[in-house]
Parts: sequence; C-alpha cells; structure tokens
Amino acid sequence: MKGMVLIMTKQKKIIAKISIWLFIALLLFTAISQIIYQKLLPKVEVTTVKSGPIDSFVTAKGYADFTDQVHAYAESDCVATKILLPEMQEAKQNEPIIEIDVAQDKIAVKQFELAVLSLSNQIKQAELTPDKITAQKLQLDILNQQLKVLENSQTPNSESKKKQLQMQIQGIERQIKEGYVDEAGLATLKTQLSIAQEELALYEKNVPIENKIATNQLSLSILQAQTQLKKDTISQQQVEELKKQLDIANDQLRAKKASFETSGKIVSLCDGKVSKYYVKEGDRITKGQLIADIASTSSKPCVSFALSKEAGEDLPSGCKVVLKYKTYEKDPISGITSSKMNEITAVASFKKYNPKENNYIFSAPYDEKKSISREAVVDVKMIQTSTAYTTILPKACVTQNKDQKDCIFVITKKQGLFKQENVVKEVEVKVLDRNNINVAIDSFEVRPEDEVLLYSSKPIKDGSVISVVKE
Repeated sequence: MKGMVLIMTKQKKIIAKISIWLFIALLLFTAISQIIYQKLLPKVEVTTVKSGPIDSFVTAKGYADFTDQVHAYAESDCVATKILLPEMQEAKQNEPIIEIDVAQDKIAVKQFELAVLSLSNQIKQAELTPDKITAQKLQLDILNQQLKVLENSQTPNSESKKKQLQMQIQGIERQIKEGYVDEAGLATLKTQLSIAQEELALYEKNVPIENKIATNQLSLSILQAQTQLKKDTISQQQVEELKKQLDIANDQLRAKKASFETSGKIVSLCDGKVSKYYVKEGDRITKGQLIADIASTSSKPCVSFALSKEAGEDLPSGCKVVLKYKTYEKDPISGITSSKMNEITAVASFKKYNPKENNYIFSAPYDEKKSISREAVVDVKMIQTSTAYTTILPKACVTQNKDQKDCIFVITKKQGLFKQENVVKEVEVKVLDRNNINVAIDSFEVRPEDEVLLYSSKPIKDGSVISVVKE
C-alpha cells in the first residue's frame, strides 16, 4: 500500500514539473512572438495640433542698393578718360563726376550744322523772289510779242530776228542754270521752250542751207534747256518737304548741343552721392549706356532682390524681410581675417514688375546705422504672415486617400490580446492654407489633444496597428 502511494507521488511530481516547464515555454513563446509582432509593426512618428498664423516665405540673393536713385545714361558715344569723384562721396548737382573724350560729339555737332546749312541753301535756291518772277513774266511778254511780229511779217528767215531770238534764248538758259524755280517759273520756262521749238520749226522749213549751222545751234540750245529744266525743276510740295527736313535738322542740332558737355565732363544730376559706377577709366561708352547711379539726399540704403513672376506675383510690399550678410575684419596684431554673419530685419517697401526679365524687383530699406558693402552677397528671406488658424500641422501629415482627397491619420487606441494597441484612423480634411513647412486644415474630427501621424516606416491604411516611436 505504501509502495503505491510512493509511485503516485512520483508521477505527480513529474507531471507538475512538466507542467511548469510547459508553462514557462508557453510564456517564453508568447513573449518572443509578442516581440516579433511588435518588431514587425510600422514604426511611426507623431505630432500634435498647433494653432496660429502660417508664415510663408521665399528666399533670394540680394545686393546693397539705394532707394530714389537717379540713373545717368550716355547721351552719345564717348570714352571715359577719368573718374573725378569716388563712389559714396558727396556730390552737388551739376558737379563733374566723369571726364570724357567728346571728339565724337563734336563731329556729330558739325555734321548736324552741315546738314542745316545744306538744307537752307537748297530752300534758298528753290524759292524765287518777287523780282525774279516779275523778270520772267516780262521775258514771256517780250517773246510773245516777238512771236506775233514773226507770224505777221512771215519772215522767219530774217537773220536779225534770228540773232535776236538766239540772244533771248541764251538769256533764258542762264536763268534756268541759276537754280531751282517754283511752279509759276516752271510754267514760264515751258512756254519759252514751246516758243523756241516753234521758231526752230520755222527755221527748218524756210532757212537756206547756209543757215543750217544756226538752226543746229538753236536745236542744241533747246535740248539743253529741256534737260536743265527736268534736272532743276522743283515743285512747291518738295520745297515744303525741304523746310520740314530743315526743322528736324535744327531740332537735332539743338538736342545734340544740349545733350553733351562742351567741357568734356559728365555731371551729377542731383545733390547726393554716386552710389555706383558702371564704367571705368578707358572704357568706350555707347549712346544710351548706363553710366552711374546717383543716390539723392532723400535716398535710403536698401537691399534689392528679384523674384520670379510666379514667386513674387502674390507677395505684396510690406512683408517682413530678414537680411543676412557677412562682414570681414582683420586682426591688427595677428593679421588674420575673420568673418562674421550679420542679420537685419527690414520691410519690403517697394515692388515693381520688370517685363524685360519677367520678374519682380523688391527693395527693403534698412537702418542707416547699419552698413552693407556694395560687394556683399545678401541672403534674403521674405516672409508673408497669414491670418491665425486653429488647426495647423506639418505639411508631411497630409496625404491623399484612394479617392484623391486630402486626409490625415489620427492615432487611436484599441484593446489587443495582451494590452492596448495604437491604431490609425483615416480622417478627411480640408486644406485652408499652406506654406513650405505647415498646412492649416479644417476638420471637426481632429481635437487639439490628438496625436497625428507624421512619418511611417511602412505603408499603412485605415485601421493599421502601429508602433509609436517616442522621441
């Protein structure tokens, strides 16, 4: 009996040990499987909702400049021989700043003077005086009377009459050769030629053989008169055109004389200082070339920068601007040059569209106590502040679902097999505003205390169990 009891006791001990080991193994297996399960879950980073404005910004490279500048352009071709006033030095209006070689300008003035003189002479020769008109009318009357005498006497072969007519024709030729005639003079000359031609026809019919030489000479005179008439005749309309050309030439001459300094110097256009030269000594300058910028006494130092049409179109003047630039200092003892980064906060007070470059030019005046070198490269950050929003998240939080609608994943809790698990819930949202970093959204399902998925190591969907990585 005692033996049976001992056997039963040993069996129970063995079963108990096996059970314990099985339980331990089960626990180990469960722990290991839980670890593996957790390891396989998507690792995510989360963020929380914020409120406030959304500041959008753009960056650009700027340069030191001045507001209210006057630009000096070359009026003609010349050569810069000497810079008379250094940059940033005070200058009075009409004070010489650049010495130039004006040889080209002097030649241009002489050319305009020659054009004016030539046109004046042409007009003077073309305009007949009353005395000349009267004389030509008298000549016409004389020729008409002589023609009537010849017709009545029927003595076309009279040597005395022939010589008389030849002398009159020669006198007319001299008048033609004197220069231009008006329309009245042209009519007179045509009448005289017609008379001469009729006289020649009479001589050709009735003059004896020995008078053929005189006839040929008269024919030659008539031909010369016709040629000279065609060459020298000018209409009243052409005279008016010459007068208009003369007016234009006079205007050009006055403009040229007014646009260049006979002293060979370019002067400051206002009180202020030359902020920048665009030429140096020895440079050849062409007409219309930008020579210098002159900052007036009302000018203020500023930083100018350009933004593309797309970037600058919706940005108004008045935006906050952060300017960063380097200055360099040389240690007087060691001789080592060190750099220092400086920062100025300003406001963009000027905006202008530049159609040539298809961009917008902005200027941001800054405190005159600061000084930015003209050679410095300025890093510009232009900031536009929006209205305040109640729900702001990083831009990376917003994605699109299968319906191509904006959505976020909110972290929720659910009871798992052993503990509570983190589960994502897809929530559709409406994007109200955005910048390079953040977005403002509108959704009644998102609460201020909610955690929102920012980053996931694996693709997820609505209802996915995730593992939140705490920073």
